[in-house]
Amino acid sequence: MASTSSVTAQQVAERLLRRAAPPSVSADDIASTAAALLDLARAGDITEEQIDRVIAGHIARPRSSAGERPLSEVNFLTVLEVATLMQVSKMTVYRLVHSGELPAIRVGRSFRVPEQAVYDYMRELHDHHPGQGAPRG
Repeated sequence: MASTSSVTAQQVAERLLRRAAPPSVSADDIASTAAALLDLARAGDITEEQIDRVIAGHIARPRSSAGERPLSEVNFLTVLEVATLMQVSKMTVYRLVHSGELPAIRVGRSFRVPEQAVYDYMRELHDHHPGQGAPRG
């Protein structure tokens, strides 16, 4: 009888994403995407739209474009710094990160958000909903 080893939900999600992702996607991006999807699933019902947004925010975006700054020049913010800048609660920032609406990288157990991504997100909010400002939370 062949022995089977148990795998975690995280490992299953990573395997599925690895099969669907382009070869240029790093293992770290796949792992962080799987973690974000599992966090959403644990929080309750997860919709197809949320899955698509998380994947688009983590692994489906193009990696390096002509105008993109080198990683060494990117300024990363903590969740608290993002919350202060956006004038929202830290929980609102975590929701935006976990939904894939605000890109972030995981450093240990915390997240870091590219500063430009915060400005881009707020600009997009303003362009789509003029006069409403950032989400309150």
